[in-house]
Amino acid sequence: MGVEPLNNFAGMSLPPRSLREAVVALLRLTRGSPLAKAEELAEASLLTLEEASQALENLQARGLVGGDFKVSPYQRVQLVLEAVRLGVPLERACRSLSWGEFEETVKNALELNGYEAIHHLRIRIGGRLSEIDVFAVKGELALLLDCKHWRRPLSPSQLRRVVEAQVERLEALKDEENLKVLRLKLGRKNYRKFYVIPVVVTLLEASHRLVEGVPVVPISRLPSFLAEAPTHFHQLKWVRIE
Repeated sequence: MGVEPLNNFAGMSLPPRSLREAVVALLRLTRGSPLAKAEELAEASLLTLEEASQALENLQARGLVGGDFKVSPYQRVQLVLEAVRLGVPLERACRSLSWGEFEETVKNALELNGYEAIHHLRIRIGGRLSEIDVFAVKGELALLLDCKHWRRPLSPSQLRRVVEAQVERLEALKDEENLKVLRLKLGRKNYRKFYVIPVVVTLLEASHRLVEGVPVVPISRLPSFLAEAPTHFHQLKWVRIE
């Protein structure tokens, strides 16, 4: 579903700063309950009741809020993107998201950059199941992403364990059965090769940006990483699967 541009609703004369305030407050309010009320939005923000009502009407008209001012999980992800468009740092906008919504935001960012992305892919490592948060493909370049929505920076030891687990998933993709599951979920019957880079995406800046060749990317830097990855992937850890 597309989002209508803000200027299509010029009749709803709400300054961008007020709309930004409304979107950020709405993300906080709807974390536990999908229903948004103008009175609650005004109380949770610096908006007047009239401004809160205008903001909800604006967002509803653009498909970012549903009927009766209910906000679905999909719309919450779209509200994060709207907040970023209005000048809110991506890291701040993502703080009100759940783990699943954070993964959906990462997947959405990949798709906006031309990647074909899937999530919640289960593979086998030895005798146990492991889940890939997001797997994305663009041409022959593929990204294996682990999404860490931790509200505190990862310590060096935590980061190393996360990276080791991600490398384990990367190596497991060479297994014929896991590769078959991957291609089935991607809807591909051909056996075109991929160059797969493991990536860890975090909510906050980590102590290191590269651990054993694995990039650790805060969500705020994800767009720039996606733009640079095709050029620099040979400097990172990767495997070829086909």
